[in-house]
Amino acid sequence: MCNDPLLRSFRNIGFNVVRLPSASFAPFLLLESEGHRRVRVVGELGADLTAASAPLPAIESDVTVANVAVTTSSRVKGSVVVRFLDPFLGLLGILPSASASLAQEKDVSITITDVKRDAIRPGQLAGYLEDNLSAQSNHIRRIAAQKELFVTTAVLKSNSFSITLGRETASQLSAGASAAPVQVQVAADRGSAGRQVISFSGGQSLVFAFQAARLQYEDGEYLDYASASGLIGYQRPAESSGFSPGDLRLDDDALEPFTE
Repeated sequence: MCNDPLLRSFRNIGFNVVRLPSASFAPFLLLESEGHRRVRVVGELGADLTAASAPLPAIESDVTVANVAVTTSSRVKGSVVVRFLDPFLGLLGILPSASASLAQEKDVSITITDVKRDAIRPGQLAGYLEDNLSAQSNHIRRIAAQKELFVTTAVLKSNSFSITLGRETASQLSAGASAAPVQVQVAADRGSAGRQVISFSGGQSLVFAFQAARLQYEDGEYLDYASASGLIGYQRPAESSGFSPGDLRLDDDALEPFTE
């Protein structure tokens, strides 16, 4: 999984993958580790974990950031890329039968454009967490003491992306787009004969990447936090494959100091 091109590309820019992009991911979500690289959403900072008097940090919303590019060099079947694209393609009205053609494609390049970031300033987050932090339930208190509690600190979102792939698959994807309120453009790939670039834009913006911090406690008291990388976020139907809505996966060994 660590060699997946999507995970590698996102980790290189300091973010984690929301495997099924969703509009519901946001800063301030509290996440609980369940072991085996899984965590789940258990509440929100400011409601289920509160400071004595400090206000919640402001969220800096819709800050324009650089495009995000991902390139695969082998079949994408079984990779994170396919499931990552499904929600975007679904909002465009593209049928599963058309998007399934991606699974057999080689050398797929994805560029997510018009990317916006919603984020909390680390210094403001630290000030809030250091103001006599109090858990509002025994459950939050317990997982905090066990160092299994995380908070989301930033997200990336977009409603615009392009895919570079073979001409036949590009034709299937573009033909599969319904009358959804989006723009679809197809052009020849100038760098490679027989390949096309299909671009989509419009519709609802989806969160596709996030940052999170692991809260560190000592003797029941909040001490500090560290950023967590190597995460894969989920937003699945409850009946799907044993994952519940809001499930995430993480690499517990991938922890770094949280910096601005």
